[in-house]
Amino acid sequence: MEKTIRYMQDNINTMIRLDELSGYARLSTSHYSAIFRAKTGYSPIEYFNQLKVQKACQYISFTTMSIKNIALSLGIEDQYYFTRMFTKLMGISHYEYRKKVKASPGNIEEKVASVKVKERINIYLKFKYQAIAPISYFLPMTGILSV
Repeated sequence: MEKTIRYMQDNINTMIRLDELSGYARLSTSHYSAIFRAKTGYSPIEYFNQLKVQKACQYISFTTMSIKNIALSLGIEDQYYFTRMFTKLMGISHYEYRKKVKASPGNIEEKVASVKVKERINIYLKFKYQAIAPISYFLPMTGILSV
């Protein structure tokens, strides 16, 4: 599973089909999906979409890229589809997210120093070396970590 997650991360700027991932893992599609869900709690495509939204959070937080350009850089040609996906997974629109990031005081060092972020980094490191981290735990962040 870690191998296919790394494949997802390396190909974040493309659209990946389930049969590609299962082929990469050398498993049948149904067996791969079952194992992936058991290890992560998400289907492979849900996980991949969450990685895309997490990357979008980084772009929103640290660049001035438009949502259209962010979607295109993540391999999604329909910005409206991407906007709906972002809102569904994050619970707020990309516009509200950008507004919150801009409104939050301090620079990146201050954000990293916050207690909540330190806690998430510790959990991330624990999962990184023991198992696959549940990505949903990292999504609400402002894009500081990349799973």
